[in-house]
Amino acid sequence: MLTPEELAALESHVTTTQAAERVRRSPAAIRQWVKRGHLTPINPSSTGPKYFRVVDVLRCDRDRRAKIMQLLSA
Repeated sequence: MLTPEELAALESHVTTTQAAERVRRSPAAIRQWVKRGHLTPINPSSTGPKYFRVVDVLRCDRDRRAKIMQLLSA
């Protein structure tokens, strides 16, 4: 069970750089996830910096890792 603070942290918004730091990836990797449709920013039509929900970034990272592991075990 998540505490209210943990839940608030998952619902918070982060920039591309902050998202990359959370999952120990490069900002370029986050941008590729967006380009490939794996991750959607909360402000997709904005021409400025993109923002993401932390929970979405964590889910995308988990899914990408699972996909890689699946490909390696095949």
